[in-house]
Amino acid sequence: IRAEGSNRMEMGAKLLASKFGSNLTITYPTATTPRYVWGSAGVFSIGSDIKTQLLSFELTLESGIDLGRAWEKAATEALRVYPASWPYSPAPARGVKFSCKIRAEGGNIATYRAAQLAGTELELDVSCLGIIISAAYDTLAISIPKAVITEVTQDFSSGFADLNLTFEANYDATAGGPIEIIVTNGTATYLV
Repeated sequence: IRAEGSNRMEMGAKLLASKFGSNLTITYPTATTPRYVWGSAGVFSIGSDIKTQLLSFELTLESGIDLGRAWEKAATEALRVYPASWPYSPAPARGVKFSCKIRAEGGNIATYRAAQLAGTELELDVSCLGIIISAAYDTLAISIPKAVITEVTQDFSSGFADLNLTFEANYDATAGGPIEIIVTNGTATYLV
């Protein structure tokens, strides 16, 4: 999932599956007109008191499945065209990575560098808006309860002090995972 500037948000995925049955059907939701969500129409916060302007972001989820080894355990030649197992590759191939560019505010650089050096777990939240439908907005919300900053760089190309931040997500037992993504289409919620 990524967004940049005033452009609409983009999302892509690589789907993995073993042998499909003949009765499998996949149904995708349809809309009469396209409905978009924008990264520039949203709120970015780290912790409870730091909010700033989000210029761009990219979220990457990596399963860590080694496709090259997925066919190793197939018992018969006829089944070898289908993956028989889902072996994980060695760490750190699995994980959640969030990178973003924000407009820096006073004290941000020192705060983020200190958090990076200390390995502090921070709560990271992004909420982006789409169009309004029947008095409710389409939204995308990303929440990483235990985000750890792995990289902080500065960028002055826009004439402002912008920060490029990279985070990795730690597992949170209370939330039941490292990340939560919620897409709300008007009032219906998907991908919880």
